[in-house]
Amino acid sequence: MDELNATEARHRVERWAEEGQHLLGRVLPALLEQHDRLRARADDAEQANERLRQELTELQRELHTLRVENQLFRKDQTEIRDVFAKLVDHTSQMLKPMNEILQKLQPEH
Repeated sequence: MDELNATEARHRVERWAEEGQHLLGRVLPALLEQHDRLRARADDAEQANERLRQELTELQRELHTLRVENQLFRKDQTEIRDVFAKLVDHTSQMLKPMNEILQKLQPEH
């Protein structure tokens, strides 16, 4: 009986070994292929991420430049408005005496 059990046990171990080899022969290549695909996707994602970082840095620089230009334009606009207001005020002051003279020169009805 022990010999029969030993033979049966040996056959079971051989079948398990064959099944294991068969499974490893099918599963391992599929796992390695999946690993390679995932690694390639991760590499692509890292490259895309780096490109986006560079683009973000460039856009941040451009935004800073545009903000500085906008501040300068606003300053210039304020200065032009102030000069124009002074000009209008000065012109108004100059026209006041002229209007008074014009009124004196007009005949009365």
